[in-house]
Amino acid sequence: MREPLHIEVPDMSHMMPMRISVAKVKAMSDAELLAALNGEDGRKGMMTMQFLQLITSELQARSIERAGKPHWSTVPSFWLLVGSLVISLAALAVAVIALPTQGQQPVSADQLPPQTPSLGQSTPASSQPASQSSTPAPAGKQRR
Repeated sequence: MREPLHIEVPDMSHMMPMRISVAKVKAMSDAELLAALNGEDGRKGMMTMQFLQLITSELQARSIERAGKPHWSTVPSFWLLVGSLVISLAALAVAVIALPTQGQQPVSADQLPPQTPSLGQSTPASSQPASQSSTPAPAGKQRR
């Protein structure tokens, strides 16, 4: 009789598709997802295109969520800006209110300094003709 044919079948467990639920993928950390994507997590089985797409879309959704959050310094910077605006407006109001009263006293006409004419302007005394001058001419001399 013939000996029965003995065929050794190799281990094909690595060819079976991996089965992981969506909830389990969402519960995994980023490091675990990257390890699964690179094949470093030690799981046996073949990754289907749907599984690869599920992992990459979850990683992408997490990175978009992190990118959508404002930087930690945004809120304190805003309040610092508002505070400095309030302080500067208060300083401006104090300066405007104090401006009219600062060092101003009523001045009489006696205390005004004499006005000097600027170039090209004549004084009221020099604009009068010589015959109408306010200073009388000496008695012995006549004007020409």
